[in-house]
Amino acid sequence: MRQDIEASVIGGLLIGGLTPTASDVLATLEPEAFSIPLYRKAFEVIRKQARNRNLIDGLMVAEECGDEYATAVMMTARSCPSAANLKGYAGMVADSYQRRQVLQLL
Repeated sequence: MRQDIEASVIGGLLIGGLTPTASDVLATLEPEAFSIPLYRKAFEVIRKQARNRNLIDGLMVAEECGDEYATAVMMTARSCPSAANLKGYAGMVADSYQRRQVLQLL
């Protein structure tokens, strides 16, 4: 389940582009919130691209992620049906991250 939600955040960012909602998500989540290395790396690249180039482009993100992740990044974008609930999914990723942090303290 967590993987699907993390994929939905990355896919939503890739298909939706740099919208006000995407900007909010990029400002509130940290790469460490993603438990899957692929999605953590993709989020880092997306955030960097948004800050430095003022855009989110799936092909450019895939290329910058490198050969190890490029195909998976493009498949993530293709498998995401919509960016409509991007903030909701991002909130779920943040909640999951907080739970992981608490568990590490125990």
